[in-house]
Amino acid sequence: ANVTHLPIENGEALQFQRYKSNGYYTAHLDPKEDVPRVATMLVYLNTIEQGGETFFPKTAVEFRNDDNLAYELQRVCAPDSPALKVKAVAGRAVLFYNMLADGDIDPMSLHGSCPTKATTITQDEPEPP
Repeated sequence: ANVTHLPIENGEALQFQRYKSNGYYTAHLDPKEDVPRVATMLVYLNTIEQGGETFFPKTAVEFRNDDNLAYELQRVCAPDSPALKVKAVAGRAVLFYNMLADGDIDPMSLHGSCPTKATTITQDEPEPP
């Protein structure tokens, strides 16, 4: 609540996502019909050396005007892609709002994650339950 300036009762339980090598998350919007998520905060627990960036394709005009392109991981995640990409660095956090002031979903909040090209998980590390 202190970071988002939203009432604490609007918060949800924490969710965790663990990516292995080549893991990714396709572009999506967080608000759903049953969960009007106003804001999203991503906190990176690990540094990913290659890939794994969170991307926002609609930040680039090229992808804003073509919904099909916005979902093409290879284009959005390319090194020369004009889309905003945030590198996964341990301790870094990204906060973005999913809804506009009028209550409509903000299309600019479309986001996903680029495939990881290397994993920080070693074979000796146990899998989570």
